[in-house]
Amino acid sequence: MPLVFTDPSLHLRLRSKKVAALLTTNVDAKKLAISKAKASALISTSRTKLVAGKPQSFTLLQDRISKIKRTRGASVKRAIDTRAMRTPDQIIAAFVLRVKVSRSAAKSLATPARLIVRSTQANLAAFVKGLSGCLGADVASIGVVVKRLPLTPGPVTSYSVMFPIDHTSVRTELLNLAWAMRKKGVFHSVAVSGLRGNFFAPTAATRAERNFDWHLDLTRASRAHAIPPKRGGRALGEGIVIAHIDSGWAEHSQYNSAQIDIARSHNVVTGATGSENAKHSIRNRDADAPQITHGTATGSVILGGRIDDGQELISTASDAALAFGTESDGKRKYNDKRVLDTNGHLTGVAPKATMLPIKFISDSALLEITDRGVHGAGVFRLFDEDLINAIQYAIDAKAHVISLSVGGLLHDEVREIINTAVEKHNIIIAAAVGQTYLNNAVSAIADGLNVVGVGGGDSVVLPAAYSNVIAVAGCSPSGEPWSETHRGPNVDITAPADAIWIADYKSKDSRSGNATRGETLECASGTSFAAPHVAGAAALWLAHHGRQTLIGQYGSAGIPLAWVFRQQIQKTARAIGTWDDGLYGPGIINVEALLNEPLPRPEDVVPPPAMVNGIVPGVSGGLEAAGEAFQDAFLEFMDWAGAQADNAERQAAIIWLAGQQAADRTIKDLGNAWAQLDAAAQGAAADVKAEIDRTKRDIERGINDVVKQTEDAIEEAGDQIEDVIDEAGKAVEEFSDNVGEAASDVGNAVAGFFGW
Repeated sequence: MPLVFTDPSLHLRLRSKKVAALLTTNVDAKKLAISKAKASALISTSRTKLVAGKPQSFTLLQDRISKIKRTRGASVKRAIDTRAMRTPDQIIAAFVLRVKVSRSAAKSLATPARLIVRSTQANLAAFVKGLSGCLGADVASIGVVVKRLPLTPGPVTSYSVMFPIDHTSVRTELLNLAWAMRKKGVFHSVAVSGLRGNFFAPTAATRAERNFDWHLDLTRASRAHAIPPKRGGRALGEGIVIAHIDSGWAEHSQYNSAQIDIARSHNVVTGATGSENAKHSIRNRDADAPQITHGTATGSVILGGRIDDGQELISTASDAALAFGTESDGKRKYNDKRVLDTNGHLTGVAPKATMLPIKFISDSALLEITDRGVHGAGVFRLFDEDLINAIQYAIDAKAHVISLSVGGLLHDEVREIINTAVEKHNIIIAAAVGQTYLNNAVSAIADGLNVVGVGGGDSVVLPAAYSNVIAVAGCSPSGEPWSETHRGPNVDITAPADAIWIADYKSKDSRSGNATRGETLECASGTSFAAPHVAGAAALWLAHHGRQTLIGQYGSAGIPLAWVFRQQIQKTARAIGTWDDGLYGPGIINVEALLNEPLPRPEDVVPPPAMVNGIVPGVSGGLEAAGEAFQDAFLEFMDWAGAQADNAERQAAIIWLAGQQAADRTIKDLGNAWAQLDAAAQGAAADVKAEIDRTKRDIERGINDVVKQTEDAIEEAGDQIEDVIDEAGKAVEEFSDNVGEAASDVGNAVAGFFGW
């Protein structure tokens, strides 16, 4: 909430020339230290008075929340116990009839309905026969497509079952179908694919840096570029293949197509490889769907522009997108202000690495969901098997690094393919941890509950939370953690995420829908840009030492290179200011120190820690005792309830965190100003002292105002969070009413998991 002062004269007084001069006066360090202690005591006293005067604060708030949870739990149980049920055969027959009546050509569907079915039957033909028997219809005759997922053989085999009907149109029926098929007992487990995912579309930057490469300076990657490689190694990531699993790519002068492996670029959705197949659209008609161009934006962080183009970039300090123009001397410029980048291009973290774009979601799916306004830009249906197939393609293409700026709630098959990539093929995978409260419906309930400490831990999304993935949180240009980054014990490292310069495209204009949009540079924010920073650093590290040299050193001991890389980036990380390594890893990645750090002995490399179970990772990997069928059903519930509670959660979280952080910053600034004035007052003339005293009194009132408003914000946020839990409870009831059959698997367990 906005913070204002009861006495508006405080702003004027702090801005006055006389006070400003005093605030910049060099005072004795000992005097200033004493005054700072007095200011701290003043702030503490103000807080104590207000808390004492407000008995209905945090403790009572938690009591109210607990009461609502208990009430909702009883309501959920009643809803489950009293609803009418259909038999599994009735549900299956109704769904098959719906498919027969409404089926569409599979190729015309952007998001066909899908299930993931695990079976002890490893033979595809035998599985299809069993599936036909379960559905009471020949699957081929009704247009069902069955594919085996490319996972390591085990006691069960995972299959993708795709129905020729739009996924969103049969969401409720699909949940019930999964329940009915589980109840039939034919298969090991049945789950709905297509859970809510997040494409981490760029949010508006809170600060536009004039230096295009500030993030490389902060992480010292620019210094690392000048370090000579080890014997047999290469500089700037040369020879390392980075699989970029995202929305695809398109031509842009600040995304070096010379380093893109176009011939092997791949579209998972269509199965096509090379040429134009992995490109995303940059047409006028999709200008309102910014996540479509997400692949170029994130890719430009790794590659940047051509390093030999011999041109200058001239930018502006404004937050607006930077449109291309031309100076009279032929050099590029952006808007009006001249702020020079002497490199002449966006500099990538690993400008000589080879990029392998893998497009795993169609433009039409993105457009469809954006047009429906589902929870803001960036949220879509993340089909688990598409991500699995994308990672498998990266394995088959012999990629060395995978960059993932996507996440959500995922079934465990994704973890299995990741473990295969890391442990058997020495691939390093870096993934974004997600950004809190904006564009993230997946962790809506998790974040809302975590805010008041009643949730299940951190809310780092999957796949970042998996042990074998480098989970990358975000920082701001100051080096402090970015206010919107997800956080928690599953974070491995932090990298720049706020106000990153990226390659982008102009907004929609008056031309036809098929017109190609022009290029821009954009200052954008999102953990999407932190993950490719670390992926690029991994390419630098592999190239610097020589990947084959590293494999020779660690392969015989069975140590994946990803384990060595994680240990090295954490050992050399740089913590700036007061750093919480339990939330953001040991610090910001320091690429210069990473390349200079001696390699550890194989016996000194430790495996990554186990995934810490919060609400988000827990639903995928932390409920083994409950059985796979329950995990699948719980994921379905989280998807459903997250959509219901999203808006209320975001309001509560924004009020809580934004208000608290703004208050803390304001109080700190006022306290510093009070201390500076108090120290300057000693030895000053009488009239100056009088001015100082008046200003100090204004500051004291200002501090009281801010603290009071912070307390009010906490109380208001508490009311909002009560609404979150109330909405979540309603979502469970609705889940029970509209998806009644599936609710019998999860309802009571859900209530217990959330403590209702």
